[in-house]
Amino acid sequence: MRPIAFVTVVLLAASAPALAQHENHAAPPSGRGQAQAWTATPMVLGRPAGRAEAVAIPANMDADTLTVIAPDGINGGLPLESGQARIKPKSGNYHLVLAQGRAGQAVVNAASAVYFSNPGPAPSHILANPPAGLMLLPERLPREHANFHSGEAVRFRLTADGTPLPGMPVQVETANGTRQKLRTDLDGWVQVSLPADFPPVDQRPEEAHGRPLTAGFVLSASLNTGVQPHLASFAYAYGPNQLDKASPGFGAGIALLGMAFAIPLVLRRNSKGAA
Repeated sequence: MRPIAFVTVVLLAASAPALAQHENHAAPPSGRGQAQAWTATPMVLGRPAGRAEAVAIPANMDADTLTVIAPDGINGGLPLESGQARIKPKSGNYHLVLAQGRAGQAVVNAASAVYFSNPGPAPSHILANPPAGLMLLPERLPREHANFHSGEAVRFRLTADGTPLPGMPVQVETANGTRQKLRTDLDGWVQVSLPADFPPVDQRPEEAHGRPLTAGFVLSASLNTGVQPHLASFAYAYGPNQLDKASPGFGAGIALLGMAFAIPLVLRRNSKGAA
């Protein structure tokens, strides 16, 4: 990552509205990011492609380089082919995925993370020591085999060449339509409470109903050094809280619970009628 020579910091409007889930899109030319339906924010999307492999997909940006940082801090560049890069790590646990490039005139540093189930060291190093440039990273990542959930509070830190940036606007967007603007504190942190914005009924195609319900979210922040604009983003997925009334699982559980309570009453009524 190239360091940023900061002169006068001018706050810019956090980039675009909306972002969509990243499935069933035709592959763009190498380096050209896929367009997303729910946001125009430049980002990188990481997703598993088997037990020990994943793909990283730049979106809404022209990516120059794509880097994967392992939990032990070792990083390596990946070639982009047909708009995506394949990740085959030597160890397990979370790996940080970084895409650097441009969106219009802005220099973009987009980040995400991919989890591998094989054994590996904790990824605390890759979050506590942000790379050079404008970076927006979470304080922590979800537990193994998990996602963030609605109602969960997660802190993110905005840094420039490792230095926290206070008082900066940060935009939050979800694929379910939530839009929110927050501001970093004196230490560059911003706390995000992931919204309970899932529909009460699962609206996915029937073939997807057996899979966990998730949606994408992205945080972004922009600034101008007096020379050119810079933009940082972090994209990941979140799911409904199982105790949230908006969760389809919650509704199904309530329905089953109601049926369980109703059965003894029906049997008692029938036995009285037969007496």
